[in-house]
Amino acid sequence: MAPILYHVPRMISSPIYQAMIYLNADITVQTLTFADLKTPEHLARNPMGTSPTLVDIEYDISIWESGAILSYLLEEYDPTFRLSPPQPSAVGMTTTNRKHDRAIFLHIQQYILATVYPFMASLYIHTLKSNEEQDIEYIKLSISKWRTLFAPTLIHFLGDKEYFLGNDRLTAVDFLVAKPLSNAKSMGLLNEFPPLLALFQRISSMPSFAIAYGESSTSTSTPSSTTSASSSPKHLHQLSPPPTKKLRHQLRNETSSSSTLTKA
Repeated sequence: MAPILYHVPRMISSPIYQAMIYLNADITVQTLTFADLKTPEHLARNPMGTSPTLVDIEYDISIWESGAILSYLLEEYDPTFRLSPPQPSAVGMTTTNRKHDRAIFLHIQQYILATVYPFMASLYIHTLKSNEEQDIEYIKLSISKWRTLFAPTLIHFLGDKEYFLGNDRLTAVDFLVAKPLSNAKSMGLLNEFPPLLALFQRISSMPSFAIAYGESSTSTSTPSSTTSASSSPKHLHQLSPPPTKKLRHQLRNETSSSSTLTKA
């Protein structure tokens, strides 16, 4: 039985789902609603009542921390290191390069998951409150912190590259950062940082983004629906409306071209 990723669209599970689509991973994706997260059934597998949650019955695995889930899935479904740098023990690279790239990757992953995403998600959710409920000072200070610390730090990691680890070197951290960047864009805080805007546009223009974030016809199924992360069209409509002909073509191109990205 394939592992099950319990996912709520537009939450931090979305970039993990997108990465699995990119890898054509053989996992099942169970789409939940916010209400589903607090049901006894879900709390039994994740007492925090959050998304994502990964369950692999075969190996008695039930984990819910985003970083742990992403790391586990990359180890299981990315043996050729298409979305992550090789482990230091891998062959074909100097020890210095292996350690440097791996350390940078892990650092950026943790920075996004532990610092940037929680900060931007909290700010975004706060701005959805009525004007009477909003704390204007909190919003002002948070926007200032985004502009003076978080965004500049991400740009420092990115440099003049297309992706964090290099031009034509897409990795899982590029998928991860798209989530807080989408929050920044929704609040009108992204356009003033062209390098981050360009990175977000690269990720969000991929057909897998629309599926993972619930913005395509393949993700408009009923609540608590089940699909596969495999991007092969025959798997995309188990309990969902079938993808359009255009989307099927785009997904084929995305998964076939993904293997041509260099690891230089």
